[in-house]
Formats: sequence, C-alpha cells, structure tokens
Amino acid sequence: AGQEKSDILTDEYSLNMDGFIVDWLVCGPFPNPGKWPNLANWDTDFLVTDGGEANIKPTSEMSYKSKLPDLNEKELTVKWNLVRVLPDYRDSYADIALEMMFRKTTGAPTLDKVIGYAFCYIESSADIDAKLKLGSDDGFKAWVNGNLVGSERVARGCETDQNIMPVKLKKGLNTLLLKIEDNVGGYKFIARFTDMNDQPLRTVKVRLPISVKQDKTFFTLQGAIYDTDKPFKADKKGVTKIGTVKTKKVEKPYYSGQRYTATVPDTLDLAYRAKLAIRSMGNMVDPNDEYMAWGDVLLGSNIPHMKHAAWDADCTPKYLDAMTQLRLACGTDEFIDAENGMEAMILSKLDKDDGLYYHLVTDPVRLWHYAAEYTNAGSTGMDIEDRAAVTGAAIALKALLTRNDLGFPHEKQIQALVRGIEEAAIKKDDYAYYPDGGKGVYPFTRPRSGWKNTDEPGLPGYKGVEMSLVHGKHRAYKALSLWADSSGDKQALDFAGRLARFVMKPHQWGNPSDPPSVASSELGHFKGVHFVMFSHALKDLLAYGLAAKDPYVLDFVRSSYEYFRSYGIHRMGYFAYHPTLYEAGCTHGDMTAVAIKMSRAGIGDYWDDVDRLIRNHLTESQIMDRDLLEQMVQTNPKKVLQHGHQGEICTDNVLDRVIGSFPVKMTATSIIPNRIIMCCTGNGSRGLAYAWDAIVDGQGDKAKVNLLLNRASKWVDVDSYLPYEGKVVIHNKIARQISVRIPIWVDRSKLQATVNGTKRNLSWFGAFLVFDDMKPNDTLQLDFPVTEETLRLTATEDGKKVTYTIMFRGNTVVDISPRDDSPGVYPVYLRDHMKAKKAPMKTIQRFVADKEVVRW
Repeated sequence: AGQEKSDILTDEYSLNMDGFIVDWLVCGPFPNPGKWPNLANWDTDFLVTDGGEANIKPTSEMSYKSKLPDLNEKELTVKWNLVRVLPDYRDSYADIALEMMFRKTTGAPTLDKVIGYAFCYIESSADIDAKLKLGSDDGFKAWVNGNLVGSERVARGCETDQNIMPVKLKKGLNTLLLKIEDNVGGYKFIARFTDMNDQPLRTVKVRLPISVKQDKTFFTLQGAIYDTDKPFKADKKGVTKIGTVKTKKVEKPYYSGQRYTATVPDTLDLAYRAKLAIRSMGNMVDPNDEYMAWGDVLLGSNIPHMKHAAWDADCTPKYLDAMTQLRLACGTDEFIDAENGMEAMILSKLDKDDGLYYHLVTDPVRLWHYAAEYTNAGSTGMDIEDRAAVTGAAIALKALLTRNDLGFPHEKQIQALVRGIEEAAIKKDDYAYYPDGGKGVYPFTRPRSGWKNTDEPGLPGYKGVEMSLVHGKHRAYKALSLWADSSGDKQALDFAGRLARFVMKPHQWGNPSDPPSVASSELGHFKGVHFVMFSHALKDLLAYGLAAKDPYVLDFVRSSYEYFRSYGIHRMGYFAYHPTLYEAGCTHGDMTAVAIKMSRAGIGDYWDDVDRLIRNHLTESQIMDRDLLEQMVQTNPKKVLQHGHQGEICTDNVLDRVIGSFPVKMTATSIIPNRIIMCCTGNGSRGLAYAWDAIVDGQGDKAKVNLLLNRASKWVDVDSYLPYEGKVVIHNKIARQISVRIPIWVDRSKLQATVNGTKRNLSWFGAFLVFDDMKPNDTLQLDFPVTEETLRLTATEDGKKVTYTIMFRGNTVVDISPRDDSPGVYPVYLRDHMKAKKAPMKTIQRFVADKEVVRW
C-alpha cells in the first residue's frame, strides 16, 4: 500500500534551476567493513525491518541499530533526518555531504567504509519519461518506484552526471531511494532529473513525509552542515569589500636590463617558457576579487571553468613570488598590474598589531573560503571570523623577501610577520607547532579570537588531517631561515629550528614497508597520500640546514631526496608515487630546487638529475598547446555546471588563459588536466625560475655553466644545440675563468673544445671543464657525439607496474611507448622533431636583468 497524500508535506520543494534535488531524507551511517573492493555490506539491506530498500517509505519514527568501527563498535540508533541545501544557495550548489552529516549526527571524528541512504518523493503531473543523473563518492544504487534503475560499485570523487539512467515517472507520487557507499575520504552525492532532451525537468516537485516536520532540519552547503538556514552572520567591523585593493604605480621597473637580438638554436628556452608562465598566472588572477588567484581550473567537462577555492589567499603569494623571479628571466612587462595587485592585496592583509597574514571576512562573504570538506570543521560548519593563515603567512613572507631583495621597501612588514609567525605557534620542549584548530575553523588558521584547540598534530589518537598535510602547514621555517641568513636575525633562526625539529619528529616519517634493518624515519623515508608535502618539507629543511649549518638536517635531506628519486623513472624526472595523486607542478618545482641547492652547496652532485628533470617532465608538464587542450575538452562528457556563489566561477576564455600553467595529475606520457590547482602552477613556475637561474652561476670574473641549456647572463651567453647536435657555444662577456659541467652521458675521450676556433687542451676539476685566461668576446665551443640509447624502465601508475620503452638522446627523452591514447588526456613527449641531426635556428630578443634574486 502506498503512503497516502495526507502523509506528505504540503510544502512543495522545487528542483533547482538545473534540475537538482536539494531536499532529502538521509539515514545512516551503517558499517561497511573490509578492504576495497570487497567491502562487506554493499548487498546488505539495512532497511529490511521497514519494507526493505525496494519498498521503503520513510518516516522520522523509523530507526535502526548501527555499530561503527570509527566509534569502537558503540551501538548507535540512526534515523531518517531532513537535510536541505541552504535556501539562499539552492540554485548555486546541490551536493549533499553525507560524511559531514553523519559525523554531526553520530559525533564520529572520522567516517570511512560506511553506507548511507537518501530518499524523497517525486510528484509528477503526468506519466513521463525522464533521466535520473547522479554523481557519487563512492558507489551507488538507485531505485525508482521500487525498481533498481542503476548501480555502480566504484571508488571515485563526486561530479555531476557521472551516471545517467532512463526512468519512467508516473502521475502522482514516485519514490526515489539512493544507497551511497563510502570507501575512504570524501563521501557525498548529487542527483537531478532532466527530460529526455537533457533539459532540467520543470514539471515535478519534491515532497517529504509530514512527520519530518516535527524533527530537526539540517542545512548543508559546500560540505558543511548547519543548524540554521541563516548561518553567515559576520561582525561588520573591519569587513573588507571585495575588489577594493589599491595598487601603487611603480616608476622604475625592477626588471630593467639589457635587451639585444641574437640568432640561437631553437632548442629548450626557459626564458620563453618563463614568459608563458607569467602570462598564465596573470590570466588566472581575479581583479574583481582583490587580485586573488583562481584556486582551481577544472577542465574535466565540456565547460572549462575557473573556480575560487578556500586556498586562494594562501597560495596567491606563490604567484607573486614566481612572477617576480620569472620577470628576471624574460623581462616581460605583461600582467604587471596583476603582480602589483597581488602585492597590494598581501600587504592589506598584514595585521598592524600582530603582523600576521589574515583571511579577512569580506562583503559579500566568500563562501568558498568556508568550504568544510577538509577536516573536522565540516561537522559544525565554518566560523565566519577573520583568521590568521600560518601557511599563507609563510608563503607571503617568502614572496616579500624576494621583492625586498629587488628594492621593494618591505623590511618593516617582514620583521612584523616574522615575529607574528613565531607568536602564533605553540612551543613545547625544543620544538614548536601549529594546531589544526579543531572544529569550526579552516585547518591551521588561527581565528582572531585565538586558537580554539591547541592539541599537537600527530600524537596518538590524533584524528585530524593526514600527517603529510601537517608538514605542509609548517613550511614557515624556510622563509624564516632565508630571512635569518640575510639579516642575522638569530631569534628567527632559532624559531625556524623549533619548527624543523617538529617536522622531523620520527613518528612523522618512515615507511612501514621498509625492511626492519632500515632506520626508515631517520633516513627521511615516508608513506603518505601527499608526496608533495614531503617534497615541500625537504625544500624547507634544506633552507634551514644551510642557514643553521646543521649537518644532521642536511644529511637527512640528502638521504630523503635519494629515496624520493627511487619512485617513478628518475632518468626522465618522473616521480610516480601515489596511484591517483601526483601533484606534478608542485613536485617538479620542489625536486628541481632541492637538487640545485644541494649541488650548489656541495652536498652532492645532482646536476644530471636537474638536467633530466628540466629537459623532460618539468617542461613537459607545462601546458603549451591550445589545440591539444581543445581536442581533449571536445571529448569530455557533457555535464551541467553548478552556478556557484556570486563571483565564484569564471568560464571566460579558460583554454587560452591556462597556456603556460602546470597541472596536478600526470603520467609518463600524458597530462590528465581535469584539474589545475593554483599551487601547482605557482610551484611549477618557481621551478622554471630556479632552473633558469641555475644554468649559469657568476661571481666577479668567474662564470660557471652548470647546465648545457640556452641562457643569457651578465657573464656569458650559452647557446645549446642539444639534443639535435652535441654542440654548445658559449659567448664570453666579462668572465676571465669559465667552468662548464659536462653531463655523465658525454664520452670525455671524444669531447673537443675550441676558443675562437683554436683547439684547447682540456683541464678538469671533477665534472667541470675549466678554461682560464678567457677574454671578453671570446667564443668557447664544445663538440661531442650525442649518445643515443633505448631503455626499458618501469613506473607504478594507478597501482600497476608499467614498463616503458624510452629513447634518449643524451638526457632528453625523444620517444616513449606505450602511450596513453585516451581521448580525454593531453599527450606529452610529442618529440619526433628532436630526432633530427641538425638543430633549427631562430632569431630572438635576449634579456639580461640588472638585478638578481639573491635568495630563493
């Protein structure tokens, strides 16, 4: 017998403007133990006492017993609860965050391996054919009027319209039940109805049992669960109007210098790539949002779009730092307004009292800053309060140090920020840390009213963010060390040491898979989801170790770096670690920096590692070809784009704007550019800057060429014909002595050197050829055969070992197979032209800046 109309709410809930259902009854969580893909209760009917999954017609009086491992098998009583998307935002967002809902109703600090249900009535004015379109994290089953219309057991993130099911809706009331399975991580779903022409269904309404009106209603938005439908009430004192940043005109650009025309080999040119990276970052800054960068670029559908994110304020200073350094490589003045705007934004958020860098409450409120799917904050929603961001403060400090080196007067702000970063920390014994803050705050940000929770991350019983992410939130010791090294600020260096000692605590490192004989933690081995957070830690620890002259820290970094490079195929600079998460731009930038700095400091000779990374995966990860992007997007599934909050989403010329950027996920032969996170573009771009800077070192009348790549400098200009020809021409300007490092693949017995056409005897110092008595305008030429070899090398991708056949010319990959021919990817290593024996030539304008970045 069906439920009578009198038992149904008289209130009508419309689908939102895109056909999404935003009002549901949800029930759970129920246990689902085991190991994916063999979790135990996919086929268990938890609703059998009330008619079962096919016949359920819920009321709030129905209840069920559930025992969850996350609550030590404590028996819970779970029931049906009404959850609605906040009324003011129902046309903007439609995803239902089951994880946060169930954490709130059960009090569980975390929830994995569970099952939940969602139910509603669909009232139709006629018998119609329709499509039910659903996205889920993870698997789902769907019943309409008791009939199973769709099912997929899968581990995935939730996106719109992942599954499309034709259904028949009868006139009157129709039942819709969803069963959503969670493995680990995020847990949510999103569902809508369209007509058979994929247009939002306008002729149906959502109704719910009348008894739910007697119970509490929960409200959701972007992963958070609220007790009220008006949760965003901010104290208007000091509220910042979005878009009110004022910039100052710079009279003399810091990137002034010498410009001249030269005919050079048309081979890898990092100065040109620097210009494209600047262009991409400038294009991905939003002048209507205080020059904040767009945190996400989403290319996984037929509607490419940029989206603001909770980490905008943290990572925007990375763009400023990268753009500043890259201008010294190429001299472009493109997007200087965006650069100045970002600097003004950062300065406007430095507090006059405590010196810290704040995420300020804005008008209108930036809802994306209060997304809650990150830690335990989501079960209560995010507090609307100014908060100091310790990660953002660290990145902002680094950017201001770079600018200060180039003559921008930021020393006063730097000093205040250095002290604020220290005062915000919790000091204990000989180390210091930042807490994640507990419920109601974005992790590792301190509300203006003070830390709500000061528990130390990582201690036994800690249920916060994954520990590799904790490393990433303590990166201030790099900028503190750079500042201390230049200013002599001993207090800053001492505090940097405290943070470093926290990050190096043994329980934060180590891989349980290592043999018992390996002191895994002491050697910097690791196991965690976010490979890049460990690479961030290495880069930052190296800066501290060099500033403090601490041999233990330096040896730890060296050992850990060599462990890092054992993942993937280091011969091509490919680091394959986590099966689904490879933050390419960030990883490449970090590993480039660590290898360069260790080589310069004499910790080891890693110049060949640097050369392989630059020539291959670092530069291949930079998106350069719009046509390939367009082909990829045209094959993407058609999805509806959720409208988002005011100012949150941009669809204007996205493909053009991302040229020069860096992606998140990359395999050996393709970029999977479903998502570009701003931090990967910022860090990958800084990697380009580090690489360009490292090609030539100069001091006084001595020049050292570390990498055989094209480069203009005050001391020498380098023309590299590699990989086409074994030929490098160095045009001397002011150097008396020129040292040139020769890669390990070069056969020294066949290497010849001439100066102005006259053969020179070879004088070696380690891997460097040294040429003394050089004069201005001398031309030094090196000639050697280009070694070709084909190797079979193996990486683990998506949990499977893949052996690639790779053809190298010197350190450059010129061919690789098998290739990923999937239509939805951006292919890389399209390098057949590099198999030619003669380098093409081009005429360019070279640039040599008057200034240089001293510390990076």
